[in-house]
Parts: sequence; C-alpha cells; structure tokens
Amino acid sequence: MPFPASSTLTVAHLRSSIVTSNHIEFTGCRQYTAESNIQFGEHRTVERIPRLPPLPGELPGGMVFDVALDDPIRAASAAAGDAITATVLRSVKAAGLDIPKGAKFIGRVLRVETDLEKFATHIRLGFSQLESGGRRFPLRARFVTFDAVRGVVAGAPRVRWVNLHDSHTADTDEWTAKTDFTLAEKEGLLPKGFRMEWITKAD
Repeated sequence: MPFPASSTLTVAHLRSSIVTSNHIEFTGCRQYTAESNIQFGEHRTVERIPRLPPLPGELPGGMVFDVALDDPIRAASAAAGDAITATVLRSVKAAGLDIPKGAKFIGRVLRVETDLEKFATHIRLGFSQLESGGRRFPLRARFVTFDAVRGVVAGAPRVRWVNLHDSHTADTDEWTAKTDFTLAEKEGLLPKGFRMEWITKAD
C-alpha cells in the first residue's frame, strides 16, 4: 500500500456554520519494507554412527610387553619410593585392545638393600599401571626375562626382604607386577634403556 503524499481534514461547525480546514503534506518521507521467506527443503535423515565397543577396563592376560627403563637406577642413590617409568618398545594387540609403541609402565622402586658382605645392592622394582593414550590400566604382570647387562643378576635373597613395610605391601593389588635384581658392587646400576619382558596375568 503506497504511503500518502498529503492529508486534508475539513471540519464544519453546525451551530456557527464555520468551516475549518487542516491540510498536511508529507515530504522527504521514506518507506521501509521487509520481506520474509521460509523455505522447506527435503527432509534429511540423520545417519546413526555405529557405536564402537567400549575398551576393556583391564589388560587381558597373555599380553607380552618389551619395555626399557627411561632413566637409570643407581645403587648409590636409589631409595624406596622413587618413581620409575619404562617405555613399551613394540605395539601389542589382544582382545580388541591395541597398546601402541611408546606406552608407559608406571611404577616405583619398592626396596633397596645393600649387602656389605658381598658388596652388592638388592633392588625391587614394582609397576602398578600402564599408561596409553591418556588412559591408565591396572598392571597385573609377571616378569619373564631381561637383556643381559654386566653386573646385573635377576633375583635377590628372599630372607633379607622380610620387614614390616614389605610384608604389608608385597601382596596388594597395586604391586602385582614386581621383580628383584642384584647389582654387583655398591656403585652398580640398572642403565637407561635396560630392557625387560613382562607378560600380563589374567584375573
């Protein structure tokens, strides 16, 4: 509908017979219009993304891991409670779970004892978790073997390991992956890159 250019209002007074006229002109006015459109396209169905099976919360038994220490463990400075890590050297797959190369064994030095008579140091290592892709899995594993290193022998005299601390922690779930080494001389060490093989245990 066009906007009016002018407007005239005429009023007649019946008693006095007076006629008044009021004339208005509109100039410089602007007219604004708006238009709205609604379009209905073809109905699209949202494709459902298939759900992937959830990753297991624990490592299945039988997974063999070849790992290497990230830092050396020195007989002269190591202490029970020291944090240790080892890197998985090869990817391992089992039961739909893929643990890539570079995953981490997380653990601690559980025990350090120096044998002054034999000039040797006994060290117990324990790993409690495997970290991969931002996830951590409880680690239940058995030590299998290690790469030969001069001055390092697997195992330690068990009689020397019985004390209050050890008896309270040795059988807990946190340290179900542990092993002992004997280092020759008080200055012995487990070098950086020291390789070990572990196999996970089923519940």
